Amino acid sequence: MREARCYQNSGNPFIFDFLGPEDRRILDVGCGSGDNAALILSRYPDARVCGITVSEREKKLASGIMESCWLADVETGEPDFLGDLRFDRLLFCHVLEHFKDPGSVLEKFIPYLKPGGKILILVPNAAFWKQRMKFLFGDIAYEDEGIMDRTHVRLFTFRNLEDVLSLSSIPRLKPVRKKADGSAPLWKLRRLLPSGFRRTADRAATDLWPNLFGYQIALECFLAETP
Repeated sequence: MREARCYQNSGNPFIFDFLGPEDRRILDVGCGSGDNAALILSRYPDARVCGITVSEREKKLASGIMESCWLADVETGEPDFLGDLRFDRLLFCHVLEHFKDPGSVLEKFIPYLKPGGKILILVPNAAFWKQRMKFLFGDIAYEDEGIMDRTHVRLFTFRNLEDVLSLSSIPRLKPVRKKADGSAPLWKLRRLLPSGFRRTADRAATDLWPNLFGYQIALECFLAETP
């Protein structure tokens, strides 16, 4: 099994644009150190959150937060260790960009989603305006984190997300909502303007031009009972 680096952060609050108290049982695929689980439980303490990671260190950290955490490489193996478990929500938060065939990884988890359950996918947007500026000036260097993280093997944009995931080959999985989260190019004005105005400007920019101003993309999919 390949060993990944240990990801630790404060969680991704953008998930709360989609998650609700009805999501009682959640599986976080690529759960990192359990930061999203901690964030979810801080708002919905009755939720039951499980996770999967490829890192031994992440598993040790996440196990203290989650109900269960498994060590597995879901790209090369099958998640049959989940047994009879079924989940209201599958969360793939900034993990699918690390896989050569992200659509096939998604498909492996379909049997573990309850009928009517949902999948929430979050990925970085390679067409974000700051990244476009770097490309324009010939800067295509890989970095230790961010959109051009050196461990990313697939690039997504707001426009091509469903195609890269090959969702057309998974007939039971129906996209129902897609949003971007990012920022408007306010430059020096950002430090001078009230925080409420900044948030309004950022949300308006990402709603109107998600492929340009979205730093990350969220796609919610619904599992239909029949194809």
